[in-house]
Amino acid sequence: MGDPFLRASGDEASDGIHTVTDDDLRQRSGLPQEIFDIVPRDHVEAFVSRVESWADLDAALDGALVSAGFHRHEQRGGGTGGFNIATWLRDDGVILSWALAGRMHSGSDPFDDTVESVMHPALAAILQDCGFDVEIIPHDQDDAGCLLVTGLTAPSKPA
Repeated sequence: MGDPFLRASGDEASDGIHTVTDDDLRQRSGLPQEIFDIVPRDHVEAFVSRVESWADLDAALDGALVSAGFHRHEQRGGGTGGFNIATWLRDDGVILSWALAGRMHSGSDPFDDTVESVMHPALAAILQDCGFDVEIIPHDQDDAGCLLVTGLTAPSKPA
């Protein structure tokens, strides 16, 4: 049996995405109408397909990290800090990163770099211990230093 978190294009999560109405697609995307109206439909379809195909992995990561005492970064209002999961960026997994409180995104500030250099390996170790397939993205690739999580290879440890 294959890994349920590794899904190929065209499986159940994206079946029929090309035939849904614009209203249904906008609702599934969560995009405000004014943004939905300017983004090409095929880009919204790709976004929705990725988000929906990684939803189970997203939920499992959230559960594992919240059980470990972390909280998810809330971007509204300047940002709460915490872990952030991006399910829409890649086909081969989700990107997990650490965000500092009060920041919408990390910059090239030495303090930000120090915090991320500590938190990303720590999060990777915790997730590996919980049974996730995770690697730190090499510095010569997009999203360098962040984590790429591709699945759950073993049952999570009880909280």
